[in-house]
Amino acid sequence: MIRKHIFNFLLRLKGGFFGDQYNQITNMLDEEGLLNCDAVQLKNILVYAYKNVPFYSQRLEEAGIILGNDVKLDEFQRLPLLTKADIRNNIEELTSRNIYRRKWFYNSTSGSTGEPIRFIQDEWYNKWSNATERYYYENIVGIDELSAKKSWLWGSARDVYAGTISLRAKITNWLMNREFLNSYKMSAKLNIPVSVAKSNKETVEDADIVLTATWSKTPTFSGDWIKPGTHINGIGSYTPEMQEVDVTTVKKAKIVVDSYEASFSEAGDLITPLKNGDITKEHIYAELGELVIGQKEGRTLEEEITFFKSVGMAIQDASAAKHAYLMAKKTNIGLEISF
Repeated sequence: MIRKHIFNFLLRLKGGFFGDQYNQITNMLDEEGLLNCDAVQLKNILVYAYKNVPFYSQRLEEAGIILGNDVKLDEFQRLPLLTKADIRNNIEELTSRNIYRRKWFYNSTSGSTGEPIRFIQDEWYNKWSNATERYYYENIVGIDELSAKKSWLWGSARDVYAGTISLRAKITNWLMNREFLNSYKMSAKLNIPVSVAKSNKETVEDADIVLTATWSKTPTFSGDWIKPGTHINGIGSYTPEMQEVDVTTVKKAKIVVDSYEASFSEAGDLITPLKNGDITKEHIYAELGELVIGQKEGRTLEEEITFFKSVGMAIQDASAAKHAYLMAKKTNIGLEISF
């Protein structure tokens, strides 16, 4: 309880308390209330953007969404989607004229393409985000948010590579009852040796299992570095333009996919060598389901290099969820939620 009082006090002190936003969410008693609130918030955003953001002033008028003082939400779909290229090329026009009268900060994301982009957010975003999270914990899950212990994987390059996090972050973590897991400290946490490799080559050349989970558009390692008998799980590349695993590896490996159809349309690791004539579709050995039901064998030789290429399927998520549920029931952990 003391965490909650301190946390709320500090939020009020810095002007970040989200009581009003939380009350608005709480008062949405039905779908109609939610839709009405959504419409009001959207109108407010559009009017603000029209008056304060040069990039949108002309576009909202051209799309027929704002005419004079009238906001036509039924025309909202005519507004073109904002792309990363728009943000990079028009950052000044996308910046609000009154930004320095607001509490704002820079944020960044890698998105789905692996190309980082920097953008601006303000305290209004944080208030709604915090209010939504608080409502979820307290009214849907049924627990006090700050009493729930949370583990986060720490993603700040500045702090991860230094092997530490700032004092402010440590205080915030304590208040939020969360723990950040850091690669440099995982050995002590897991009681097994965990180290951070100095290069991609060092990462894979002596590995028995290699897992790639990036948004890279270029291969992350050379197939010449892979030793016989290695197994590779490729789960990051899921568009034709992405490619984590190089052609050399693909040609060497016995390849299993989660879906033939999905892989041939989404998996850049396979689409690129297929387009270039380095392999044919017949080079793909099996679907995962064929191995599961025993229709085909998996590894047959110890020195085989095997490669499981996954683009993600709903049945995999459902199977993992079922396994987690059964394990939770077996070990009597978790919280039952009524729907």
